Amino acid sequence: MTALSVRQITTEDTRLFGNSSKTRMVAQSAALAGRATPMATAERHFVSGLPLAAPVPDGMAVAMFGMGCFWGVERKFWSLPGVWLTMVGYAGALPPTRPIPRPAPA
Repeated sequence: MTALSVRQITTEDTRLFGNSSKTRMVAQSAALAGRATPMATAERHFVSGLPLAAPVPDGMAVAMFGMGCFWGVERKFWSLPGVWLTMVGYAGALPPTRPIPRPAPA
């Protein structure tokens, strides 16, 4: 299994964003209202065919990464040794089942 290096974002790193507020979670009082239940999704991964709701196999762990365009990055993980299943989407938000922003109708 390939080890990945992970480190915490520091104050020095926030200069890359030009505004340190982009590195902080929004306050619960300012968060959009969520839905009572998670969105319905496919039962199986489109590429691997593995069940998305399957428990993590023994000897493996869950890793969560924050990426920009996550659909483009997900495919990079498919070829890594030790990666069993990949999923993309919004995570770690307030509330846990936050609405996905949609463009306004024209």
